Amino acid sequence: MADIQGSYDDLFTAVPTALAASLDAGDAGAAVAVFVGGEPVVDVWGGFADAERTVPWQRDTIVNVWSVTKTMTALCALVLADRGELDPAAPVARYWPEFAAAGKEAVLVRHLLAHTAGLPDWDGPVDDLYDWPSATARLAGQAPQWEPGSAAGYAAPAAKAPLERTTIERRAVGEFDVLIDIKFAGICHSDIHQAREGWGEAIFPMVPGHEIAGVVSEVGPGVTKFAVGDRVGVGCMVDSCRECDNCKAGLEQYCTGGGMTGTYNALDKNGEPTYGGYSQKIVVDENYVVRIPDGLALDVAAPLLCAGITTYSPLKHWNAGPGKKVAIVGMGGLGHMGVKIAHALGAEVTVLSQSLRKKDDGLKLGADHYYATSDPETFTKLAGTFDLILSTVSAPLSLDAYLSLLKTDGAFVNVGAPEEPVALNLFSVIGGRKTLAGSGIGGIQETQEMLDFCAEHGFGAEIELIGATEINEAYERVLGSDVRYRFVIDTATI
Repeated sequence: MADIQGSYDDLFTAVPTALAASLDAGDAGAAVAVFVGGEPVVDVWGGFADAERTVPWQRDTIVNVWSVTKTMTALCALVLADRGELDPAAPVARYWPEFAAAGKEAVLVRHLLAHTAGLPDWDGPVDDLYDWPSATARLAGQAPQWEPGSAAGYAAPAAKAPLERTTIERRAVGEFDVLIDIKFAGICHSDIHQAREGWGEAIFPMVPGHEIAGVVSEVGPGVTKFAVGDRVGVGCMVDSCRECDNCKAGLEQYCTGGGMTGTYNALDKNGEPTYGGYSQKIVVDENYVVRIPDGLALDVAAPLLCAGITTYSPLKHWNAGPGKKVAIVGMGGLGHMGVKIAHALGAEVTVLSQSLRKKDDGLKLGADHYYATSDPETFTKLAGTFDLILSTVSAPLSLDAYLSLLKTDGAFVNVGAPEEPVALNLFSVIGGRKTLAGSGIGGIQETQEMLDFCAEHGFGAEIELIGATEINEAYERVLGSDVRYRFVIDTATI
């Protein structure tokens, strides 16, 4: 027990010194009773002796009692932040499970430190400090705002080069922009295609990532859809012309007025390159941001911003549902979401995969049937079976063989994009009036619909959480189909 008497300033000299010694000794739970001017220090998370008492946050008039546990948490935070071992922009819940259990994931470490340091002019009643939405919003409003400029990220410096840590420039928050503290970013196979120029010439350095989940930390003065603390996502686009028929119809992904602006590997309206989600922050126009429902954890929600909407959109468009037989080709990042969504829509779902290696997973995720395409008998047995086949693979397929599995008027829809051209005998579509089609992502409204649908049905993506230093290894594992089923980067590790 360290009993420290003296001025408020002593809190930031003697106490951290004592805590540092305890931490170095491996005793992070050492009890420290801190007194300033003969009075105990306030605990904004603990119990107050007088619930009606107001708390003036002044450096020389700190009153009331801190619970020892939360006092230790806050002071340890000061020490660790000073050592560079704590991210001030990360949620407190990431470091202390007690806050996660209390559902206070929107409270940032910087808020905790602001409490400890003493915010000026907190003139509300003590009870207001227990109203977490308003207290957090107020703290965020008084905390120092992020200045435009550099942000940490992981970039490919050139085609096929390993990704490495770097700094990137983010624009200032404009009138209709939101600044998002990125928490998680999914790794999509298209990240690899683009970083290695498999789909053509690309822009370097490239910061990939279009499966972004995070928390709003600042909004422009004209923003009406979001507020600080909101849980949000960004998918494959951050802008479009907004004037063409498709944009006006909510099909921004098919913008004909110059095309959508990709979240990365694109140029914005000012001619500046866009950088994606393998970073700590991103600034996006509010019209290209979606809200992540409370029922979805941010880490499992991130892949929905590409894998989820890329499968949801065609399944809805081609009316997957009760009475329809739907086949999903491939059981990877896109495919496993296709299975979940098609099942939730009420369709009879079949997985067509190279082998039966993932059969148990497929059936657990909602598939009714599972077949290996490496077995020639599969194509004989299933001829003329399906109303809709959704191909999620990025390898070239024998289209004629798969088209033979469709019923009359059935559709084969590609959402996977092979780097090589594919061959087709047109008689495969002429016979049976079959459709060979493609589908991109969804528009902003449909993406929000998809997120709400997934939350309503209680599922996100199946993920493997990784640190930023594992990105290059993850790319190789994706190419080797060695992930179940989506890598997600914890951006606190960038």
